[in-house]
This record gives sequence, structure tokens and C-alpha cells, in this order.
Amino acid sequence: MSEFKFDCPHCQQSLEAPEDMLGQMIECPSCNGSIQLPQPESQPAPAPIRDARGKVVQGKWHPKKTSDADEKHPAESTSVKAFDTYLKIAAWVAGGGLLLLALSPLFKWVNFGSGGVTGISGDGKIVLGLTVAAMTACGTAMAKERWLTPVLLGVQSWGTLAVFWMGALIWKVGSILGSGDMKDNPFAALLATQISPGAGLYLGLIGAVGIAGALGFIIARRSLFAGNLKPYYATQGLSCALGIVLALLVGPEGPSKPGSTDSPSSTTSAEAETKDRKPLSGILSNRPKKPQPTEPAIRGVELEPTLTGKRFAEEDFQEFVWLDVDWTAKTIKKPVRAVKGRLHISDLFGETKFAIGWTINRSIRSGDKFTEKGFGFKYNQFMDSHSWVRNTERDNMKLKFEVEAVVYQDGSMEGGEKNAPQNSVLIPTLLDKRFQKQDFQEFVWMDIEWDTMKLKKPTRAVKGVLHITDVFGNPQLSINSTIDAPLQPGKPYVEKGIGFKYNQFMDSHSWVLATSKENMRVVFVPKSIIYDDGAREDM
Repeated sequence: MSEFKFDCPHCQQSLEAPEDMLGQMIECPSCNGSIQLPQPESQPAPAPIRDARGKVVQGKWHPKKTSDADEKHPAESTSVKAFDTYLKIAAWVAGGGLLLLALSPLFKWVNFGSGGVTGISGDGKIVLGLTVAAMTACGTAMAKERWLTPVLLGVQSWGTLAVFWMGALIWKVGSILGSGDMKDNPFAALLATQISPGAGLYLGLIGAVGIAGALGFIIARRSLFAGNLKPYYATQGLSCALGIVLALLVGPEGPSKPGSTDSPSSTTSAEAETKDRKPLSGILSNRPKKPQPTEPAIRGVELEPTLTGKRFAEEDFQEFVWLDVDWTAKTIKKPVRAVKGRLHISDLFGETKFAIGWTINRSIRSGDKFTEKGFGFKYNQFMDSHSWVRNTERDNMKLKFEVEAVVYQDGSMEGGEKNAPQNSVLIPTLLDKRFQKQDFQEFVWMDIEWDTMKLKKPTRAVKGVLHITDVFGNPQLSINSTIDAPLQPGKPYVEKGIGFKYNQFMDSHSWVLATSKENMRVVFVPKSIIYDDGAREDM
């Protein structure tokens, strides 16, 4: 039977078909366009047979082969325009995933109270850079219609790594509260309750899953039609192995070994205390196994507390338990300026359930009676001791106060910080303390008078650390300080406007803001002095 040759009117592909198909409607095998074959000269063309979707099923035709590229499946094409519907959907999903992953560092990765930390301030720079590079590579490969498969393999591998990375970070941030360090440090556990994974991490995870899944589908189809899945399997195995290693490095650390003495250091004391009702105003401690003290830690000073009120309150989206306590000074050997100790809260059998640091900043004489209201702690629902204090009736609770340090009105002190910083060359005195809002930021400013009696000779500049302590010498905040003004021995110098940018989430900042200047001390420890004659002395 002779063959009828013709060209597709849509794509100009050369085709041929048997003469018995003349008069039928066919589809071009190259572009899927509809072609009406001419009627035969001798007999009318038979009506074409179509299926339920209207496609011609009668007869067969054989396109003339012109090149191997003409027989490529849409999945094998180097042009995205030739992708079928499923491949185009996958391409759009991958593009959206790249966009989400690129934007994720601009959002918070870690929530802390009402604030938090954006990803761009940390490892988010790496995520943003690699994702932008991946988007650029994909765009270039699609525009030039070359190296599409290798580029997609690389980008898909990055998506797989990002899945492990984002997942490990979410795991790490979400498991802070359950870490061993938090269980051993109630104060740190309180802060941990305000920490949670931010929206940026979840956006990054969703974007990474979209990249890995969508590009994996495209690459698998391309590799399947090419008859070679080895590159796909190799890159998938390698990226998953690297992702697991990355997750182990980034994810939560294992429990600390028994006997380990490593612990983070801090320049400020965890026992920040204030008479005002401020968040984290007292040291929080859960010591159910500590035996009840049988006698005062410091002889000659004995205070008897009585619980007169207990209430639960929500303030500024946080929860607190506040206590009202009546005090009786049973024994005071000499007039007291301030007392610091630990208030033990126990059940009726005398078993200590909870202990809180307590400071009394007032003059006390033997036989005095006074009431202090609004002392307490920030409530943590995950701590059994907190729940016990909140849920137990006041009549079923007993108080005992253990004195740890005393400052007398004559200036002498018992107890207190043994390693408190000491003044050497310059002796500062706090004259004033104020809070100021400026340019949408908050600051705490202090005015300091410097006593220069101990200077050897005139100075050009002095650099050191200014320690702010309570009346017992416990450091609460340390800030670097430099005096650029010339100082003369024996001539006092007043410096105004020493301070710091206020952060409401830092307990040391809250302590400085809430504590009156009469209950604060300042100590200066010099590090380096430059004298007028050019000599330099490093401490």
C-alpha cells in the first residue's frame, strides 16, 4: 500500500500516513495539533472513529524520523515549555519552595517572650546565600536550556539538606526546656519557657520540603525516561547522609556527663532582687531535698515570717505568684540596714517544698514588726514546686527565714559576697539613676562621682569595668567604662550619662531599673591607665 506524505500545518513536521487514512482527522505526534487529511479522489472518506474524549483512534500513521530530538518525551526536554501539566505543577511548587526558603531568614527563628531572633542574624545568612545561588542556577539553566538535569540534581540536594537543617533547629529550640541544664537550673528553666521555634524555621522547613519533593519528582521522571536512575539515587543517598550528619551537629546536645563541672559563666548575678514588684524579682530555687535549717546561718539576727496573703496574677501576658508576709524581729544584736536570706516554704510537716531568695532593704531593730507585700516569683507550670505553692491553701503552708547576709547601720557586714569586686585606684559613688526613651529605644543612665585620692599622678584616660552590685556586694550588672577626661589626684570628677541600652528580657537590666539607688553600690575595676606623661599601666 502506498504512503501519503505531508507536513504538519502547525509545527511543519514531515509526516507520512497510509492512503486508506485519507479524509480522517488525526493528531500530530510531534505537537499534538489536529490535522484534517484530504479526501481521496476515488471514494469518499470514511468517518473517523473517536473515543469518549473525542480523540481519533481509527488507523495508524508513522511520522518520518528527522532526528532523535523529535522523539523526546516532555520529561526529557531541556525546555520547561515542553513540560506536561504534572511537570509544570512540580516546577511551580519547587519555585515556591525556593522563595519560602529564601525568605525564612528574614523572619524570627527563635521566639523569646514578645521578641526574638531573626535567622539573618545567625546561620540564616548561609541559608539565604545558598538558596539565592540555587535560584540563579535554575534560572540560568532554564533560560539557556542546557545542563538542566545536573542543576536540578544540585538544587534538589540542597532542598534535602535544608529539610534536615530546619528540622534539627526546630527540634533544638523546642527541646530547650527539657534539657538537663534546665532541670538543674530553675532560673534558666523560667527563661526557657519563653523560648519557642519561630515562624521563620517553619517557613524554611515547608519550603525545603517543597523543593526536595517537587524537584525529586521532576528528576525521577527525567531519569526514568532516560533509562538511567543512578545519578538520582547517588545524589539522594549522599544528600540524606550529609543531612543526618548536619542534623546531629545542629540538633540538641546530648545530656551532660555525670560529674561534669562545665557551666556557662555570667557577669551578672542570678539572684537579682528588688523590693518592687518586677518580673524575676527574686532568686527562684526548688530544693525539696534540702534539710530544713535548724538554726540561723548568722547568729544574732533572727526574723520570724508569717504568710498573710497569697495570690496568682497575670501581668503583661506573664503569670506570677505574689506573697504578703508579716515579719517580727525576734533577735537583732545591733541595728540592721539590710538583710538577705532564703525564705523556705514548707508543708505542715516541715518539709521544704520551695525556697525563694528574699532581701529586706529597711532599718530593723529588735522587736520591730512590719509587712512586706508583692514579693514572689514568675510562675512556671512545668515546675512541681511552683504548682504546689499556687494550689496549696495558705493555712497549710509554713514559712521559715534563713539569714545569709546582714548589713548593719554602722557599715559593717556579715556574710555577703566573698569574691565581690573591690575598688582600687578610683572609687565611684552613684549620684543619680534615670530611665529615658530616645529614638524608639530605651536607656538607663547614671551619674557617677569619681574619688581620685588613690591616683599616683595625673591621668589622661582610664579604662575598666564598672560593677553594679546590691548592698551585699553581689554583682548584678557589669558594663565597660572609659574615662577620657583628665583626672587630678585628690580632685573629684563627676561624669554624667554613663549607662546602657535597656533590654526588658534581661533580669540584670530589670534589677537596675527597679532598684533604688540607695540599695545599689558601684565598684570600678581598672584595666588600663594612661598618664599625662605618656606612661601606661595595665592592671
